[in-house]
Amino acid sequence: MMVKFDDKSKGVNQAAKGKAVQITYEIRDKDAYATDIQLKFAKLPPGTTEVSDHRQSRWLERL
Repeated sequence: MMVKFDDKSKGVNQAAKGKAVQITYEIRDKDAYATDIQLKFAKLPPGTTEVSDHRQSRWLERL
């Protein structure tokens, strides 16, 4: 889907190549215009926990 940006679009500086973003948009004259852009952060699935870099390095040292 193509989304246009204009001076009413908030958070345009969040959009960059390689970054995941969440875009809220509205339809104006048959075109989609971004109204709000926010970085999209990954969430862990239920039942999983984050493993810190320190723990990972300790595990790798044991190999």
